Amino acid sequence: AEGYMDVIAMAQAGLDYAVAPLGTAITQDQLTMLWSMVDEPILCLDGDNAGLRAMNRAVDLALPMLRPKKSLRIVRLPK
Repeated sequence: AEGYMDVIAMAQAGLDYAVAPLGTAITQDQLTMLWSMVDEPILCLDGDNAGLRAMNRAVDLALPMLRPKKSLRIVRLPK
C-alpha cells in the first residue's frame, strides 16, 4: 500500500500482513524483501495518475526479477 494510513485501514478490515513503502516509488530492495516473506506479494496503490505511474514502474522493475514461485499481483484501485 502507499502509506501508513492505508496499512491501518487494511488492518482494521482484517488484513494483518500489509506494508507501505511510504510513497509510490517501490525499489528493487523492497521487492526482494517482500519476496523473502511471501512468494506472491500484492501491490495495491491508488488509482490516481501517480499510483498508475508507480504500478507501471513497479512492473518494469519486477519483470526481470520474476522467478518460478516468485511473482507479483497488482490491484488497481478506482480513482
